Amino acid sequence: SVVVGGRHTLAADAQGRVFAFGDDRRIQLGLGDTRTQGTDERNAYGVIRQDVLGGKDTKTDIKRAVAYRYYDPHMQSQPVRTVAPAVYNRPPYPPPSFLACGEDFTIAVHRDSPDWFSKDQETNVLMCSGENAEGQCGRGLQEQQQSWTPVRLPKRSRTVSVACGNAHCLALLTSGELFAWGSSSQGQLGNGKRAIKAKPVKVTLQPTGEAPAEPQNVAQPGMPPEYRAAA
Repeated sequence: SVVVGGRHTLAADAQGRVFAFGDDRRIQLGLGDTRTQGTDERNAYGVIRQDVLGGKDTKTDIKRAVAYRYYDPHMQSQPVRTVAPAVYNRPPYPPPSFLACGEDFTIAVHRDSPDWFSKDQETNVLMCSGENAEGQCGRGLQEQQQSWTPVRLPKRSRTVSVACGNAHCLALLTSGELFAWGSSSQGQLGNGKRAIKAKPVKVTLQPTGEAPAEPQNVAQPGMPPEYRAAA
């Protein structure tokens, strides 16, 4: 399968391996946090390196597939295999079931239920990597870009379809519920508001086949029209 964003592309082969190429300025290729030099110098003692003081070195390697030097353009002109999402107290996630792309972010849907679960018991989790200035990653606004972080959908749920716009997403669950998150400057989230929603909100749809009732004119004959909602 192949999905295309604004300036990047992801493709999955028959074994489920995912490869990405194109623009990576917003770490949307899913190659890890390629904005840094690969080490995290933060520790409980501040920014002073403990190895200089003779103590224990606390830096840890950041998982990433490529490294950009200072003057390198942040892009990949050839397919590079993506980095798997980090896991805590659980086995690694299997290859993504399907992918979706926005303008400069990527969503991968991974099964997170045990292998012995039947198809109707299966659950999955959405992982997002890339730009998050308007809540596109569906988790929060603490980071402007994120590398494979889970979207805050209901726990133990299964997403069957994902669609992404320029800076917003919609996900349809097996329960029939529709969730949306991201930018809503033009009302694209369908929740009646234009504010950014970093956490997914449920979209209420009109039941199929039931058109909204038209307002009725309740004014007396010869009087100006006065419309009221039908009961």
